[in-house]
Amino acid sequence: MSFKCNKCGAELPDNASFCPSCGAAKPVEQTNVFEQPKPVEQPAPQPTYKAPPPPRPKPVKPSGAGIQGLIDTFFTTKMIVIGFFIAVLIAWIARVINQFMLLGTAASNALNIVNFTFMAGIGTMFLLCGVLNTKIDKYLRVGLIIAGALILAQNL
Repeated sequence: MSFKCNKCGAELPDNASFCPSCGAAKPVEQTNVFEQPKPVEQPAPQPTYKAPPPPRPKPVKPSGAGIQGLIDTFFTTKMIVIGFFIAVLIAWIARVINQFMLLGTAASNALNIVNFTFMAGIGTMFLLCGVLNTKIDKYLRVGLIIAGALILAQNL
């Protein structure tokens, strides 16, 4: 009856006491016929790739409460640009109508008031945006303050 080495699985000659491949001792013969043979050891399974955990969502910072939160919400860059173009368009239309239409004094004065009001509004909006909004870039804030002051100075 031939034996296999328990350690390396090599075939052992009948008269060998040790495995010629690895030097392990020859297993003892089993005399019980009804005993089940021991299962052959299986190699350990190789570790599989484990995906990294999904990134955690960034916590949402609550916007400032009260007046500062209202200022930061209202004076965003998008609102500044939209407000600027609408106010300039209205002031420009009032100026063009006043210059090229021969209107009476009352209509001319009304158009001058519209022009002044919207240009002063642009200057005030720029000035307030630059001073009060803390969420925009500091260089943009300085530019808004300077532009607002120049527009106000020209109209006043």
